[in-house]
Parts: sequence; C-alpha cells; structure tokens
Amino acid sequence: SLVTDYLKDAGAKTIVYDILLSEPREGDGSFSRSIQSAGNVILSGVALPFAPKRDAAYHAHLTALAWPISNTVPGTHWDDMTLPRMEFTPISAKQVRVGIINVVPDVDGILRRIPLFHESYGKYLPNAALAALFVHQPYPAVKYLPDGQRLQIGEYSWPVTDSGEIILQHPKNADPFLVMPFYKLVFAALGMPGYAISRDEIQGKTIFIGSATAILGDYSVTPHGIKSGLHIMALTYQNLAKNMVLRPHKPGWDLMLILV
Repeated sequence: SLVTDYLKDAGAKTIVYDILLSEPREGDGSFSRSIQSAGNVILSGVALPFAPKRDAAYHAHLTALAWPISNTVPGTHWDDMTLPRMEFTPISAKQVRVGIINVVPDVDGILRRIPLFHESYGKYLPNAALAALFVHQPYPAVKYLPDGQRLQIGEYSWPVTDSGEIILQHPKNADPFLVMPFYKLVFAALGMPGYAISRDEIQGKTIFIGSATAILGDYSVTPHGIKSGLHIMALTYQNLAKNMVLRPHKPGWDLMLILV
C-alpha cells in the first residue's frame, strides 16, 4: 500500500505487481484501496495445466476481467487460471487489470517466444506486459491478420507466430533496465534519509515489482543467457511498446537462404 501510493504520487505511468495475490493476507483491505485509488495497477494471474473445481463466482470474476475478443485470435490454451483475490479486482470496478505471467519455453528448454493471450473456459486474458501497455484506456479492439501474420491491438501491430506469440529481441547492452532492491523503494516511500529516489527515475515510467516465485527459481534460459521472470516481463513490455519484436521465420525464405 505504501509503495503503491508513493509511486503514484511520484508520477509512475504504470505499476505491475509480478506477485500472485490469490490468498488472503494481513493488509489486503489497505492494499485494495491503494491500487484502486491509483488506477494504474496491473496484478498477476497464473495459468494452470489442470482444472481445479471452480464456482460460479470464479467464472463471473474471469468474465469481468477477460478481454472481449473472439476465438479467431490465436492464444495459448490452459485448463484454468488462478486470479488475484476478487477484493483487489471487484466486478463492479475497472481500476485494476490482470495479466498472465506464464512463459512457455521451446522443446529444447530455451525461451524465445512470449504468448500475448492466454485462454481458459473460452475467456482471454493478456500477457501481463501487454496488459500494462493498455492500462490507461478501455480494452482496445484486437484483430488477427492471418495474411500478414500480425496481431493488431489498438494503435499497435506486431508480427506473431501462428499461435499468437511474439519473438523477443534482446538488447545488446547487458543491463538495459534500472533495477533496485525492494527495500530501497520502501525506505524511499518512508522518507528515510539517504534513500531518496530521483523523481526522473519514476515519473512516466512503468515499474515492475516482483517476482512471483523467486524463491523457487523464477528464471528462464534465453538465447542471451539466463534471465529472471521480472526481467523477461520488462523486456516484453519494451519490445511491445517500441515495436522491437522480431518477425517469425518463414520456411520459404529460410530454404532460399540455405540454398544461397
């Protein structure tokens, strides 16, 4: 609650929590009031390869959070999704959005592609980085252009795979993002001497806080080395916002290059 209020007052564009808040804990009421007041917060959901028993309240919650898109848009299917507590994302309010944080490596264990949409029970939720891109506006129109193999969302248009995934482009510099321990952000919010953070580091920026399962090893092997889940989420956001994603391989062109 403290950090959310601090970042909002400092002019953060968007705040993304890479933390699964599906179980009750002390302070939930205060946190719920903070994120709904901020109006620029993305919470995380997790897609599951199995389906727990769900009641009508869950399905109403999922329907309220889902993007209104048709099944002609390619997405990654899952048996179920674990959502944040309804207290944080009440059906009656639209101030807080939800994004899915799952990534799916290729068969060789290397992460190259990021699904933009995840589907369960016929409902679609976006990748958390994609959700962060549109937090300040109503859900945009989504169109899949199979001829050009592109996904058009609002003012953006990205090349995607047949399954609706983007191929990440990794920056050449090793540390493209400013990273700081969470306690420094807390101390800055408390106004402790020696921990002030320049407003330029926050104002107009998208802030990612997490990670959801760091203690269990939230890391993925990428073509550019091992990266944390939070780094991959920030990289996905940057790729989408700057239209940096790579174009998927086309077999015809690949064959011609091999022949040449």
